[in-house]
Amino acid sequence: MTPDEWDDMCGIGGWEMDAGAQHVRQQVKDLPRDKSYLVYSLYNLVPCDSPSLPVDPAFARLQELAAQHPNGIPGGRWYAYKPDQA
Repeated sequence: MTPDEWDDMCGIGGWEMDAGAQHVRQQVKDLPRDKSYLVYSLYNLVPCDSPSLPVDPAFARLQELAAQHPNGIPGGRWYAYKPDQA
């Protein structure tokens, strides 16, 4: 659809749009031509080529480590220390 067609289609029951709907509408209108989707991520709509975001390499590495060590990394421990009393 063209931005003007979206403009005609993005009404909410004849009521004036609230700020959130206006924001999303503007993002759709401003979507780059080479992007087909707006994907939700961390409270934002991100222009994207597909309906899902690419996997972040850091998260992919964490998933790989978790699969290799389902019971935790040998020798790895978490410690909780009391805050210093001033």
